[in-house]
Amino acid sequence: MKRTLSLLAICTGAILSAPSYAACDLGDLEAEGKISLLSNSYPVLKHFSDKMKECETSKLEIKNKLVGGSAVQEQARIVLSSRRGNSPYDVIQVSAQSYHEFLLKEQIQPITDLVEKYWDEYNLADIPPSIWDLARHDGEIYALPIQLNMQEFFYRQDLFDQHNLEVPHTYQEVVTTGQALQEAGIDYPLSQAMGKGWNLATEFTNIYLSLGGQYFDEDGKPLFDGEKGVEAANILKSLLPLMSPNALSLSNDLVMVNFQQDKAAMGNVWATRASEMDNDQVSKVVGKVNYSMAPTANKNTTIPATSIFWDGYVFPHRLNSDRELVFKIMMESMSKENMKEGAELAFLSRQSANQVEGEQYRYLGALAEMIERGAKPFPSEGYYGLAHTEIGNKLPDALRGRTSIEVALNEAAEGYYKEARAQGYID
Repeated sequence: MKRTLSLLAICTGAILSAPSYAACDLGDLEAEGKISLLSNSYPVLKHFSDKMKECETSKLEIKNKLVGGSAVQEQARIVLSSRRGNSPYDVIQVSAQSYHEFLLKEQIQPITDLVEKYWDEYNLADIPPSIWDLARHDGEIYALPIQLNMQEFFYRQDLFDQHNLEVPHTYQEVVTTGQALQEAGIDYPLSQAMGKGWNLATEFTNIYLSLGGQYFDEDGKPLFDGEKGVEAANILKSLLPLMSPNALSLSNDLVMVNFQQDKAAMGNVWATRASEMDNDQVSKVVGKVNYSMAPTANKNTTIPATSIFWDGYVFPHRLNSDRELVFKIMMESMSKENMKEGAELAFLSRQSANQVEGEQYRYLGALAEMIERGAKPFPSEGYYGLAHTEIGNKLPDALRGRTSIEVALNEAAEGYYKEARAQGYID
């Protein structure tokens, strides 16, 4: 199988082979001291962290901290908001959400001068303008984009074939398909990350965007507690009978394990988890999981219930180390060769790795299709994270039946509005 995929005029990459490349080359820079990175720990980010470590010498220590889940953004907020001296980290991995938050708070620094200086040396034109634009604000570049990520529909091809099931295209069809699987003896056919907090709020966002929902008005006042928000939450509630009793505690890691251990038949899962389905060291379902577009919220919309997410590296406003040295290290880790080597792990930013071959890349077709069908970017307002937090914390009680969905969303909207005003985002 061979595909050429485009996403906002970019293409993904693939491992074509595994030749040996030159070691990290920092040129004439005086490389000494300690450089540190704060990053999430999932496989593609660990890959680039490991490539950074190749720049270590007897005089230069690379000390990276990799943490799981949303903890990296929580720690980054603490570090970047501190007014006590320089940041303990020289580079911080950000998501689409946290990037805009830190940018709005002026906690990260522009790196346009370094991008321009090393543009030719590192062939940075290989990252298309549309991707650089994600990291650009008022003409300045503030981040090095690494990858784009989306949630897509994972499903057990063997089970669907065995029970003569079609891949669902709407969430109502997901429910119907799940009920059919339960009748066939699979108690908990659906697994996706709906744990309290960030994960549940992300699932809400995906469905809300599919319904055409807008989070805020032009003044930043909340809109997500309206009719479309209630509908999105009710769709989430309709999924719970198909899921294990701990559904509202499921993280992305637990969902991945459920699939690997033959405990899930379908679910909306991050594309970066696809490669682990075929990891024969940990997976019992090698070659059995296939991939499709995320379902739409209902039959009246064509927008997939997913969101375009991206990750990048930023430099804190108060950087302790030589910023040019830090930049060079990041460029070495993000070289064309290193991106090709890590491309089976994610949807990477360099266009050079655009030809993909092999069954291990079968998950990529759904990503291209979702873009073509109008998948929406993750909300970019700097204050969106406040709404995300409130939704993730308030919605679980409603899904458990302890309060109404309307009350939970109203409380989330009130909590967001109060905090947004307190932090000076809105008047």
